[in-house]
Amino acid sequence: MNRKENQMTAGGRTGLPDLSLSPLTQLILGCGLILVFVLVSKLYFDQYLEIRRVYSKLEAEQARQNQFTDQIDGLKTRIELLKTDDGVELIAREKLRLVKSDEVLVIAIEK
Repeated sequence: MNRKENQMTAGGRTGLPDLSLSPLTQLILGCGLILVFVLVSKLYFDQYLEIRRVYSKLEAEQARQNQFTDQIDGLKTRIELLKTDDGVELIAREKLRLVKSDEVLVIAIEK
């Protein structure tokens, strides 16, 4: 080792400025880093919870939309049925209890 290298390492110095921190400073910096981590984590967790809430609401609305779509499809089918003579006859028999002239209406009485 030459003399210059010996001088640099003799005092523990490598040509860089001394960055050693007192224990109190290290404690304060550590607490500060932990605080920053906790705050950032809370922000992301709050956003995560909001996204989950919105996603659940979206799923509920999609299920509701599917119910309406099914109901609309059923009504369209019924409208198509009512456009036929058989459909009109079916409604007349069910709702109005109409019968043809050669038929007899029988009503069952339940006790």
